[in-house]
Amino acid sequence: MKILYFNNCWFTNVGEAFIDIGGMELVKKIFGYQCRIACLSAMTDYYVRNAPAKKWLSLGGGQTSTLKHMSDYLSADYVVIPGMVGTKEYLNSPARRMVDTLVKKGCKAIFLGLGGIDYDKDEIEAISAYFKQIKPAFITTRDNDVYGYYKDIVPCIRGLDCAFWVIDAFDPKGFVNKSYNVVTFNRMTEPVEFKDMHNVIRPWHMQYAFRKEMGDPSVMISDTPYDYLTLYANADKVYTDLVHATITSLMYGTPVKFYKNGTRWRAFEALDDLKSEDGWLSVDKTSLESQKEKIIREIKAIVM
Repeated sequence: MKILYFNNCWFTNVGEAFIDIGGMELVKKIFGYQCRIACLSAMTDYYVRNAPAKKWLSLGGGQTSTLKHMSDYLSADYVVIPGMVGTKEYLNSPARRMVDTLVKKGCKAIFLGLGGIDYDKDEIEAISAYFKQIKPAFITTRDNDVYGYYKDIVPCIRGLDCAFWVIDAFDPKGFVNKSYNVVTFNRMTEPVEFKDMHNVIRPWHMQYAFRKEMGDPSVMISDTPYDYLTLYANADKVYTDLVHATITSLMYGTPVKFYKNGTRWRAFEALDDLKSEDGWLSVDKTSLESQKEKIIREIKAIVM
């Protein structure tokens, strides 16, 4: 079994790397650890468009449509597309063109942890039409709303964000020597209540957008997602406006307080046993594992 895994944008948002680490682990649990996995992505277009304006770093605006992609040269039994691609942005992206190229070669598309962004009529109708066109082998959803939209369009399983499978691939808990808290606000201004907090680390998830003036003695930034995972797994508490910081904390059993913004928060409300006490979120480990195992059984009933 050969599977092409469509990577997300690790260096523009490390949360996407969490999706990929968990997503590839989920693929192995579905098809067996003997399956062969290769990776590709459409990030070339993004970096070319956004490269600094130096001749040797940029091909110039308007030329990205002529770029060659690995999908022109590869094929497999399945192409797996994880994450928040149930959007009109995806439908107009180089990523969609790469997936379409592979589907035309006979690859069966699988969407894991599918999420949307607008959750409006235009988005739902556009994605529904796309699914009818490419006929995915199946999709799993990352929130219950998305499941309701597409369950009658394509073989569909009520699922979870792929990042919930990270712990099955990488579990760095149990290394803490001195207690610390994590405070990370990358989408909104950090609340003033954290200004004078001691023993705090502030991870920055959007590495590509980081600028020197954002620097702080407590900042943490890395080009490897495993540094971030280690941070969340060993923290005392986490305060954040980031969904994947929240998911990672829930998965590792770290108490987390999420400051709601946007629509991505629906991803952890898909948990069967999400608990909230005075704003602190948690999930029972046994319940989470049971939910994950049920999802895998339902997938295998479709593909095996």
